[in-house]
Order: sequence, then C-alpha cells, then structure tokens
Amino acid sequence: MMWAGYLWNPSLTIFIDKTTDSSHVDARPQLTLPETNMGKVASSGLTVVYIMSIIAKRCGVTFAPPSIILVYENEDTSKIRKRIIPVRNFSKYSDCSRAAERLKHHSRHGLYLKSVPLAQLERLHTVLRDHLCGLTVEESLAAQRGPGPQEEDLNKLSDDELNLRKAKMDVLFEQNRRHKDDPTFVYDLEVEFPENSVRETCSWDEDLSDEF
Repeated sequence: MMWAGYLWNPSLTIFIDKTTDSSHVDARPQLTLPETNMGKVASSGLTVVYIMSIIAKRCGVTFAPPSIILVYENEDTSKIRKRIIPVRNFSKYSDCSRAAERLKHHSRHGLYLKSVPLAQLERLHTVLRDHLCGLTVEESLAAQRGPGPQEEDLNKLSDDELNLRKAKMDVLFEQNRRHKDDPTFVYDLEVEFPENSVRETCSWDEDLSDEF
C-alpha cells in the first residue's frame, strides 16, 4: 500500500491511497506501543515473553473494508510494519464510542492500541460511520471540528467544557506571550496608525453619540 503525502500535524490529515484510490484519515499519535511475542524454551518448559519497543507512525482508517490501520516502527530492528485491524459488525447505526472502546480492549488487537487515546479511536470510527451515511471525509472532519472560536456560543457550554476551552486558551496565550527575557521584547511599545486608515465604529458609537 502506498501513502501519498505525509504532513506532521496532530490534527486529522487525509491520505490518498494511489493503488486503491481510497481515503485514509491519519490521526498520527506519537506513541510507544508494546508488542509481545511468546516463545517457549524447550529445555525448561518456561514461557518467555519478548517485549519489543514499538513506535506508532500513523494511525488511520480505510473504507473497503472498514478497518483501522496502524503503521509502526520496531525500534529493535528499525523495520516499518503495518497492522490492519478490521472493524467488524459496524454499521451507520453503531455507537462509535462503544465500538472504539470494544476495539481498544480487544484480546488480540488491544495490545497494539493500548497507548492510543480512546478519543482518537472514536474519531476514526466516526469517520467510518459518516462514510456509511454518505458523507465525504471533508464533511465528517468539519462536523467533528465543530464551529470555530468566532462562532461558538460559550454560554451554552457546561462548566467542564468551559474550563477545557479556558485551559486551551491559556496554553495558546503562553505560547504567543513575550516575556521580559525574550530578545524581541519591547517595553512600552507604541503603534502609530496611518491617518487614512479606515476607522471601525462600534455598535453604540452612532446610537448613543447624542447622549454625551
């Protein structure tokens, strides 16, 4: 299988399989997954468990048949391997959260998905279900992203959701914040606006101008 393009981004990214012309949705977690091989020692009759260090490279989906695809690297051998995990008994009426949890705790596949966040698996299952409902990948991703920050009504969020939004904004603020020790820090910065710049009016500028 050949993957076209590889953009490093924590958000979901679309990959097109050139051989089958099917879409792959990449959740790409930077995770370490354990892989276990069982080997028996004939002389002692003991069972030896070999633990190999596995680094996930890509985690996505394919539609025909519906499957979760995990591309990982074995650090011991530096080999890249792919594991295809079929999503069975799944329809457009399926509960994505339950299906993701069931797959995560699968007796055989769960070992590879142990460190993959459950929410990530749920998003991939949602893409599969939306595809069965006739939605395109772009429509499914847009629906999962929800409204942008400019459109979202924070008054309708629960306390937990509101605290989560605030935490994300705090992280973004700290990333963009300039500290005193920063080389580009300027104290008491003054900005001059050109005289011919367009002046934006507030909603109350004209309505209440006669009252003052």
